[in-house]
Amino acid sequence: MYLFIDHKTAKGIKGFFGKNRLQFAFISAAVFILSVAFFYAKYGWVFLYETYLYHFIRKDNRHNFSVYFYYIYLNFESVSKLMAALAFIP
Repeated sequence: MYLFIDHKTAKGIKGFFGKNRLQFAFISAAVFILSVAFFYAKYGWVFLYETYLYHFIRKDNRHNFSVYFYYIYLNFESVSKLMAALAFIP
């Protein structure tokens, strides 16, 4: 979505950090941060664990949207914690 904003202007690299794009990025970041802060204040540590942290430590190999899903599925017993963490990079 960020790249689509002002995509018809031919400003080159300067257009990549245009006013409309930066405004979109800051508003999106603010909404995300305020949402997390609100729900953390309401539910505490349980919210952070269930929404974000659980996905780093889970062992469920069948419900994964990673590009490495099939590799992890086939090598489930021998996949290291490093490989599991690197699956979040893409």
